[in-house]
Amino acid sequence: MTTEHEPDMGALAHEVARLLGPAWDVCPDADWSHAWALHHQDGRRVRLYGPEYGNPGRLHVEGLLPDAPEDERPDTIGLDRGHISVSATSPARRVASEVTRRVLPKLTEACDEYARRLAELRRAEQSRVAAARSLGAVPGLSKPVRNYHDRRVTAYHLAWDGPKSGESSYLVPSARVDVDADKKTTEAYARMELRGLSPEQAERVLRALVES
Repeated sequence: MTTEHEPDMGALAHEVARLLGPAWDVCPDADWSHAWALHHQDGRRVRLYGPEYGNPGRLHVEGLLPDAPEDERPDTIGLDRGHISVSATSPARRVASEVTRRVLPKLTEACDEYARRLAELRRAEQSRVAAARSLGAVPGLSKPVRNYHDRRVTAYHLAWDGPKSGESSYLVPSARVDVDADKKTTEAYARMELRGLSPEQAERVLRALVES
């Protein structure tokens, strides 16, 4: 039902989508009840909501970034998706005009930058996976594993435990390796901690590093 301050949001959303053009579709928002989502064929999305969310007399329109799997969501800091409000009595033509003028330019730029960041994130993941698999092929090393409970931890972890090499309880060599990749350059790198080496083993490791 439409009142002075509470328009028929479904009808309004459908008419706004029609005015935006044939590439736009509309459906109830999957994440917000009583809100509507406008979808462009290229992946851009706009959310339309109003008085039901404590905004008497106002309609709000905000751009939405693309969905991505939880473990590959890029940083969204600094991405302005566009967010405006208009009078709840605004006709669909005015809402569509304001979306075109004030939301879509920002949303398009934000989506382009989001896609660039996602591509970087995926290239970095490819680099670290390749490096982790290569190290995992070294005889005696464990298979690469990852902490999937915290998506902020991107490194893969490998381990090696060697045989005791002397009488001392300290002479049980082991290695712990973390393989990661720089998020900006996508270049892989490794952090390695060695324990329990004999002086001779430590010298061989250091010479290999110095001479490489």
